Amino acid sequence: MLSDNNLTLKEELSYLVSLSSNIKTNELNSIFLNLSEEKRIIYEKEAENGDMNAQFLIGRMYDLGLGVTVDYQKSLYWYLKSAKQGFVNAQNNLGVMYRNGKGVERDDREAFNWFLQAANQSHANVVAQNNIGVMYQSGFGVLVDYQKAMDWYRKSADQGYAEAQYNLGRLYEYGLGVQVNKKEALDWYIKAANQGNVNFQYKVGTMYLIGLGVIEKDENEALKWFMKIIQE
Repeated sequence: MLSDNNLTLKEELSYLVSLSSNIKTNELNSIFLNLSEEKRIIYEKEAENGDMNAQFLIGRMYDLGLGVTVDYQKSLYWYLKSAKQGFVNAQNNLGVMYRNGKGVERDDREAFNWFLQAANQSHANVVAQNNIGVMYQSGFGVLVDYQKAMDWYRKSADQGYAEAQYNLGRLYEYGLGVQVNKKEALDWYIKAANQGNVNFQYKVGTMYLIGLGVIEKDENEALKWFMKIIQE
């Protein structure tokens, strides 16, 4: 929770945005769920005055229903305001809105364009890079291109984004855009699983259990990964 009364409003908004970009998203959600009406009005006023951080946060608040009723149209409105100022998180989230048809008619091409804007910035959004990979792999808004999917997954995976690491592993496991390489697939699955996602941990455990990507089955190693799921 915010506790430093010496923070300026812009510093406060910047801090909140930083929480949306890392593993502390639950902390951010908690802050907004407990936000006073007075503080919410202050943030909305700042958003109306053009602050892209405030615009993004208000958009996220309506997107997830944090202290307010979910309103996708309002969320889309504020994400768009922030995205047009070049804010990468808003650009990525706006792409998700178009991809899922939230607050707007589904438009995969528009979604792709917003993901691309977020992914191509100097301070690129790793989630957007992964999302572009998904678009190329699935043929959403673009022609299916497994090699381009791999290139975008790798950009994100090399920066430590677990979803991209897992997706890259799947390309290697099933030979999409590359020769089948179960060992390489397992290596990427392990990187993703080490970040705590139970689904990825289950995948690694299954690989060891049935002997994929390893010399032979290893039930003990599989059990270690399955136990991690229980402990999470």
